[in-house]
Amino acid sequence: ESIVGISLVMVGLLGVMTLLIRSSQWNRDVGLKLQATYLAAEGIEVVKNKIDSNIAKLLSEGNVVWNDGLTSSNDEYEVTSTGVLRDFTLRPLRYDLAQGYGYDAGNPSPFTRKVTVFDSGDDPILVRAEVSWGLGKKVVLEDVFTFWRKQGTR
Repeated sequence: ESIVGISLVMVGLLGVMTLLIRSSQWNRDVGLKLQATYLAAEGIEVVKNKIDSNIAKLLSEGNVVWNDGLTSSNDEYEVTSTGVLRDFTLRPLRYDLAQGYGYDAGNPSPFTRKVTVFDSGDDPILVRAEVSWGLGKKVVLEDVFTFWRKQGTR
């Protein structure tokens, strides 16, 4: 009887342990997906910031196009948190405690980020940020930007 009792307790404990292990794996996956979502949103925000600074220059100087620097069709960029757009090469993001995510300083992270700008001419442009990690896991966010301000108005 005691062997049967011990066996039942062991089966119950193994079930609980399996549940705890899977729960921690799911928790980690959700945490990575949340980080990837924020990194993708940051990529789109950097492109939006570039458009906003172009519009500010257009209003003050008048010699800049709203989508200046983003006008080639299907350009892919590396985007840093400081707002620098660079030519794209697939390499992992690095994390530095003082500077955040970037490509030059800090410890390697599991994430790679690609920001693609699809420009069909003058207006609108589609921006797609894709963050990948692990074995085929990725988050893709898209946004469309247009020049809503009419030329010559302030």
